[in-house]
Amino acid sequence: MVGNLDAFARFPKIDEAGLTSADACARTDRAPLMVLRDRDLAPEGEHGHLRETC
Repeated sequence: MVGNLDAFARFPKIDEAGLTSADACARTDRAPLMVLRDRDLAPEGEHGHLRETC
């Protein structure tokens, strides 16, 4: 296994933190690149697909 995926567990999910994606993107303490995806990782064009970046 490469890297430590446990490190990602410390970041809250946007909806669990009570934020919208716009709120999260506007924060000054956010990561330099954020990708908002649907939890089921639906393929592009499929119902439920969501991908936003900031």
